[in-house]
Amino acid sequence: MERIEITLYPNQAEEIEKILEEFQVPYIKTSAESYKIQCLHYVIISPNEIAGALVDIIAHKFDTNQRINVITHYKPEATISDYLRKFEAFLKEEVTPASITSTDIDIVSGFKSVKDKIPIKRTGPIEGLVSRTDAFLSRKMDVYSMILVATVIALVGLVSNNVAVIIGAMLISPLMGPIASIALNSVLGRQKQIEKSIVFGSQMILSSIGLAAALTAALALFYPVETTPEILSRTEVSPILIVVAVMLGIAGGLAMLTSIPEIIVGVAIAVALVPPATTIGIGIGLGSIDIAASASLVLLSNIIGMVIGFMIIFLLKGVSPRKYYEKKKAREVLRLNVMVLVALAVALGAIEVLFGYRSN
Repeated sequence: MERIEITLYPNQAEEIEKILEEFQVPYIKTSAESYKIQCLHYVIISPNEIAGALVDIIAHKFDTNQRINVITHYKPEATISDYLRKFEAFLKEEVTPASITSTDIDIVSGFKSVKDKIPIKRTGPIEGLVSRTDAFLSRKMDVYSMILVATVIALVGLVSNNVAVIIGAMLISPLMGPIASIALNSVLGRQKQIEKSIVFGSQMILSSIGLAAALTAALALFYPVETTPEILSRTEVSPILIVVAVMLGIAGGLAMLTSIPEIIVGVAIAVALVPPATTIGIGIGLGSIDIAASASLVLLSNIIGMVIGFMIIFLLKGVSPRKYYEKKKAREVLRLNVMVLVALAVALGAIEVLFGYRSN
């Protein structure tokens, strides 16, 4: 179940209550005051399957530029209501007409009208996704520090050929954020935010490479640094890398849109980003162009593939701006970004085929 709270002017009550009656959801209306102006406050509890559509319709009906008009949407810890339980089961098609008792006929008839007439949107509010990804629009020292610490740990694991240590580095890497931010803002048509995400993500990765290069060069002065199997495995280029990265991006997008813990997918994404970035630094620190170049191809393939994967799942799940004029701009931005990504993916695939051919 999901909870929606709305604050609005009293003259809008009739319109909001008409919408709530169409959705057959329970609500509480109370009189309130904001900035010494009389207003109304609604608390609505809705099944997950229709909450997104309900918020969309309400957001289109009311001008949220006005100070009093506010919509809040979130999931409570628990909701106890047999009515809503039956409603949700009906929407999920877990209840069939044959299993409905006579006392529930009127209730289920109301449910059916909702299912037949109201567009069902199963994703959460766009604003929730935006707030999570907007944290990666500019450099923040805590996030920045995490990637540097992850780089040091990954370097130790790669040089010592210790898989467990490398996995430990993944647990603290925040690189899923910029990837998701680029993809989400591409779908929403927020070009400035895309540019900021690219800049911050690039700063994180370049800092990781620079730190790994400096530490490797310093370590090589006192300790013979060898190209271990773990290092070499991050230099194996193949066009299939982009396909795997797209799958990781799809998994990451699903984690953001559903109840799948993001940390699980975040670790998998970090595995595809932090070790290659660290390996580039190791190659630079050792003066090995082949290692640095091959690891760079692996890293770029993973980044481009994951951005494409995130964009695919966002589009399939119907993530888009709320307002019609924003939708038009979003389509233009998305078209341009898709063309650029596809061109880069094809170019990288061709380069990787040539690398593989040269290696053989």
